[in-house]
Amino acid sequence: MPKEGGIVRWNWFRIYGDPPEQLTGDRIVQSWDAASCADEMNDYSVCTTWLTRKNRAWLLDLKRERLEFPELRRAINSHAVQWCADLVLIEKAGSGISLIQDLNRDTGLNIVVIVPRADKATRLMNVSAIISGGRVFLPKDAPWLAEFQHEITLFPNARHDDQVDSVSQFLGWLKQPPFRWYVGGKMIEG
Repeated sequence: MPKEGGIVRWNWFRIYGDPPEQLTGDRIVQSWDAASCADEMNDYSVCTTWLTRKNRAWLLDLKRERLEFPELRRAINSHAVQWCADLVLIEKAGSGISLIQDLNRDTGLNIVVIVPRADKATRLMNVSAIISGGRVFLPKDAPWLAEFQHEITLFPNARHDDQVDSVSQFLGWLKQPPFRWYVGGKMIEG
């Protein structure tokens, strides 16, 4: 794989020093890729936290851990509260189905159910123009940045793809036209 990247090239991302101040109309959106098992050889559960402004996005935080279902559920809730997330995206597959049901029943989080429509590589290719178009900003420094770079530029040949899944899920959501997001069965304005 070339060092600049495969499907996504590292130099497509914009870099920021300090995150932008949140303005009226901006949203904090979290995208969760929930692993179905926390064993050492299995995938991680990953949450990317984004500030969105119109069609641009700043990656503010990345949480990547192996968590059993009860801890994962608690982590989703506490992480959303910590960041004052306006929306929490969760894929309707595997453990995500139970997570969506539990979180909708027991929390006040605005859960957006994401139904995947293609394989992982196709989903990333479908949103890569958002990155190459300079609309995705990464922090200049973050403790998770090197591992993120490794995974996203080597995809689909890296050992793990959880961070890629979280990012492509979020960018797929960002790409949708406004007024098409459903939370708890109700349409919300975008």
